[in-house]
Amino acid sequence: MKYIEDLFVGESVEDLNTILYSIHHNIPVFHLYCICLFYEKEKSHMEIMSSKELCKKRYAQKKCMVAGVAYGRAEALDLFCYMIEQAVKKGSSLQKAEEWIL
Repeated sequence: MKYIEDLFVGESVEDLNTILYSIHHNIPVFHLYCICLFYEKEKSHMEIMSSKELCKKRYAQKKCMVAGVAYGRAEALDLFCYMIEQAVKKGSSLQKAEEWIL
């Protein structure tokens, strides 16, 4: 699993290093949600998912990049909206998430 260079972080996230260590070692963090970019050869998509779901074996082989982390689903949705707003301000096309995330 990879992370974008300038990771988007929710307001209630305090110990980012511990969170990144936990996710990297497939240790779910209670109430943590990740905003992920799943990319394949022909298509890519964004998902907001709990760290518990992300740490399951079925995601181990998928190409995934974590773009943001937040505590709680509501904060994750707010963070995702913020990410989109920033992309619009930059003039990025929202059709391909990998272009405005990476």
